Amino acid sequence: MKIDNNLIQKSIFDNVFLKKTDFESEEEVVQAAYNQRDSFEYIGIKKSDICDQYNDLRHRLVRTGDARLSISSDIQKSMLDCLEKYYEGKGSDEELTKAYIGYCEQIGTVGKTRLLDMYENFLNMSRYAANNVCGRKGNEITVNYGNIDEHDAVYYNADFYYAFDRVKEIAREASDKIAEAMSFDKLDFEEREECTIFNLDGEFSFNGKWAWNAQNLMNRCSMIDTDMVPPKGFEFYYKERKYSDSEVGVILVGIKKKYKEVEVPFKAPKAGGLGYVQKFNASELCRITKDDTDEYKNYNDFLRTFDIYTRYYFANSIEKN
Repeated sequence: MKIDNNLIQKSIFDNVFLKKTDFESEEEVVQAAYNQRDSFEYIGIKKSDICDQYNDLRHRLVRTGDARLSISSDIQKSMLDCLEKYYEGKGSDEELTKAYIGYCEQIGTVGKTRLLDMYENFLNMSRYAANNVCGRKGNEITVNYGNIDEHDAVYYNADFYYAFDRVKEIAREASDKIAEAMSFDKLDFEEREECTIFNLDGEFSFNGKWAWNAQNLMNRCSMIDTDMVPPKGFEFYYKERKYSDSEVGVILVGIKKKYKEVEVPFKAPKAGGLGYVQKFNASELCRITKDDTDEYKNYNDFLRTFDIYTRYYFANSIEKN
């Protein structure tokens, strides 16, 4: 096999996924590199690598990540299952770090762009996992009020907001270590998140995905400011019908595992007698006091970000728009 020394390629001996000790000769290494050529990033380090079939590399600049990384549905499902276990409290930070590195190895995230693709995909699965587990915890509350098949309730828990941020830190730390081992330039995680392709179903955050689900799937609640940081220990639950035959809704606010319940008077007549009130801001109905928590101002501020309404109100708003 002829080796084109004019090609400048990342040394495969520096590759954390192909180790020199795995091969008996340089020729075997080069053949392995050629077989995995789409897993390498073209960068300016002089090394003798890759065969003459790569002669057009300079012109094509076939870099991992120029075509977006496509992850199989099996790997996506595995990521989702792994992340849901983490959000359920069944996995440690160390276990999640090992799992993330394993996914990187599995799909050959050797290129810098491909590594950022992996980070973006992992965070996207994390959005879904956090909201899935949060939703299931909400269903446990709904059972106390009525049938969960009514699909008329939303539940927010700040624990998942902070856990999502921790998952992001874990993925960044692991990605940085891989990048350092591969001698990549600094990874720009912020830019990748801002330019994500995974934003058709909400902003690229726990709050963003939660807000999209509450408004577009449940049709019951809007989150006015998805950038707002919740107080730790905050929970918010809203159900349009307190019980199946109720004419009032219910709000439940969790304050570090202590709960405050208020009813939502949707049958209250509007001013002038023109129909009934169909929409409230959560802070209009529920006020947290100093007797509840020393952080009552933060709780009240965060409550203001939730507009709650009936499905009828949502449908009517869509028709008008």
